[in-house]
Amino acid sequence: MKQIVIIAFLAFICFNSSFAKHKNYLLTCWQKQVKPLKNDFFYINYIESHNEFGHTFEPWQINHDSIKGQIWCNSTSFIKSDTLFKEEENYNSITQYDGKELLFLDYNNSKLSDVYKSNIEKMPLQAAIYSPTLLLSYFVAKNIEIDKDKKNYSPSFAPLYSKISGINVENSSRKIAVYTHIVNGITIKLFISKKEHVLKKIVTLENDDFYGDIKSVIYYDDYKKLKSTVYPTKIIIEKINGKLIDTVTILKCSIENSAKLLLNKPENYKTKNDEPIIPNVTIENYDKHIHFVNIKHTDDKAMIVEFSDFLLVAEAPLNSANGELIINEAKKIAPDKPIRYFVFGHFHPHFIGGIRAFIHNGANIICTNEDVAYVKYLAAAPHTIEPDNLQKQNRNTHFDVIGQNKTIYDENFEMTIFNIGSKSAHTKDYLIYYFPAEKLLFEDDLVWVNKDKEIEKAGTRQMGLYNAIKELHLDVKTIVQSWPVNNYNVKTVIPFSDIEKSMEKTDK
Repeated sequence: MKQIVIIAFLAFICFNSSFAKHKNYLLTCWQKQVKPLKNDFFYINYIESHNEFGHTFEPWQINHDSIKGQIWCNSTSFIKSDTLFKEEENYNSITQYDGKELLFLDYNNSKLSDVYKSNIEKMPLQAAIYSPTLLLSYFVAKNIEIDKDKKNYSPSFAPLYSKISGINVENSSRKIAVYTHIVNGITIKLFISKKEHVLKKIVTLENDDFYGDIKSVIYYDDYKKLKSTVYPTKIIIEKINGKLIDTVTILKCSIENSAKLLLNKPENYKTKNDEPIIPNVTIENYDKHIHFVNIKHTDDKAMIVEFSDFLLVAEAPLNSANGELIINEAKKIAPDKPIRYFVFGHFHPHFIGGIRAFIHNGANIICTNEDVAYVKYLAAAPHTIEPDNLQKQNRNTHFDVIGQNKTIYDENFEMTIFNIGSKSAHTKDYLIYYFPAEKLLFEDDLVWVNKDKEIEKAGTRQMGLYNAIKELHLDVKTIVQSWPVNNYNVKTVIPFSDIEKSMEKTDK
């Protein structure tokens, strides 16, 4: 008898699944949320709590910003004007997209930003932070089918099926239809309520050169009816695997028969093609012990220090690929010497971004105690979408935690790493590198002396470095800076006398 029940139930499941297979929840959702607009536009007033890491004082410190704006959007267009309130200053930006072309005026710029084809491809997803209208229309136009691995069991029979088969049927699979598409390398999943026929959330997975596999989630809540359509009034955005959370609150929404064009297309305006970054690396031999690696495609300068039996590498910008480039250059300089140490001046991506390559290479990581947890996170972060060597072959991370200073030497040569920390007026973990024989100091980004103009008074970073050098009683003749090398028109090799002149002007 039990066999008959099972066979009958499975037959029902097959029939029910076949029936459900023909229901297009994506289209039904679009018909409820977008189609009623026809050629009209949602006009939205919103406020946004926006958070990002940026160039903060310590790892995972969050910059909080408030944004207020207005949007016109429908199935093909998205126009946004907003104001970012940051401390005591306001910054304005405009985005204008018509389904084919994108014009973008970044915060307080007077000139339109360059737009690439990838920016246009990502536009429906970018717009979804404020309204799902454009992205739903994009999925419908692409005729995306429901995920085939999602079971559409009848809710009333799911518990019985789980009991007699031993298979657990997830509640979400009965209530939610999932549609997946890949746009410009980003996997996008739409989660649509089968009962309400509205979009509940969007989940994306993409590669980030620095953080690895990044999951983001956009949640839509508190839908309100507007004429014959509906729109979400509360949107929550989880970024960088939930480490940052933004909120968008829709204050007012109406339907208008036209949109306000905010930007005019310039003559000869053209969307640019995305071009691959071509690595450009050269070696600059300062002397027989100190070698600088000029990484032109990132505008950085890394340092390789050669001792009798080993090497030390300082700084690796942005990603593992650049770390590998530096390792290859180190092998050219001294093929038989291992990289014993890797050190980064502070935790910002231009200096720590390539650390995974050195962990894989077996180097000891010199860092402050404050950075140990951050390095462990970067080392353990999955990079499955674009695997680097550490993802392919996991290695343990070996730390050499620095206190106030650390001297590295052999019988002929020495250098000392000093932890000046918050005295840098930049980050809490700041390290500088001093070579007494050369009277040389290497640092990341504290000195800003213009190449062409008369020396100006020192800024807070430059002042912090000068004071640290004096407090440590270092005899410095020359400072070499890691970043920037070519951009911003500042000196990379700076006579210490320039710093002294800038301090004299500060005292006046």
